[in-house]
Amino acid sequence: MGERLAIEADRIAAVLLADGNWHPVEPSSFEIGTYQFKAGDRTVLGGGAASRLSELGATWRNPAGDEWFACPLSSILAVRYTTRSHPTKNAVATAANPSGTGPVHA
Repeated sequence: MGERLAIEADRIAAVLLADGNWHPVEPSSFEIGTYQFKAGDRTVLGGGAASRLSELGATWRNPAGDEWFACPLSSILAVRYTTRSHPTKNAVATAANPSGTGPVHA
């Protein structure tokens, strides 16, 4: 069996979604967990509760810090991450293309 594809979530710099755009990620804000819809403290619908709702989801904040994004984990086509512990706009690298323009994981 080949080597594992280990991607450190705190180093993810951008996420590629089905809209074809790379969405930048604020350093260390990317998280994976059970996907839920909440209304205050009440869970309206939890991941896996409905047959068409993915159980795992991802969330992250944009670098401007004014928006949070959330989606089913299956909606992420690729992630771009940096080899440094704290990503910067100019330090993005990928396994396929060190210039940061290609996907790391598809």
